[in-house]
Amino acid sequence: MGFYEQHLLSGELKLGASQTPAEHLVPDLISVIDNDFPEMRISLGVKSTDSVIEGVLDYKYDLGIIEGRCDDNRIHQEVWCRDHLTVVAAAHHPFARRERVSLAQLEQARWVLREHGSGTRKIFDSSIHHLIADLDVWREYEHVPVLRSMVANGQYLTCLPYLDVERFVESGQLVALNVPELEMERTLSFIWRADMTENPLVECVKREGLRMMKGKPSVF
Repeated sequence: MGFYEQHLLSGELKLGASQTPAEHLVPDLISVIDNDFPEMRISLGVKSTDSVIEGVLDYKYDLGIIEGRCDDNRIHQEVWCRDHLTVVAAAHHPFARRERVSLAQLEQARWVLREHGSGTRKIFDSSIHHLIADLDVWREYEHVPVLRSMVANGQYLTCLPYLDVERFVESGQLVALNVPELEMERTLSFIWRADMTENPLVECVKREGLRMMKGKPSVF
């Protein structure tokens, strides 16, 4: 990449991202952009998936990064990478010692979950609604650290992206439960308005994001 190309792109791109990619992937992406395109600026808003979609449609964001699918025909979507959700409990929870956790046991548990409108909650609900009729959801919160702390210090279960719990599982604070019936892989995607004229800043961020993921696992 030559000096001319690096300095040709300038201006501000307004980026909206849902919580998981904003915490784990977007910082590296912004660092790449800052290094290779020093005249570009990226402003970042961190919202739920539904709010990011609304922000793109309302011209608040030039580009969005969301969890799961967007079926609005006013939006174009391109898969960036894939991740999966996992059910976790505290190390002291009775289920943590089980090789396999049944659906009946999940139905008896107390749950704390992401709020409705989040990509994580949509994937979880769509995966479990035909398996368990009545889940005991005690609390719903927007912020992942709140859910992690409640689970680590209490008798709750939650379901979160593996990226959000990986280091807590590795440290032994949380345990990923084996629930064979639950398949919860999903996509993380770039979205932009279908009627948007060609925007070189948007194209640059998408291109650099895809380049950043080369050589990394296809599913986290």
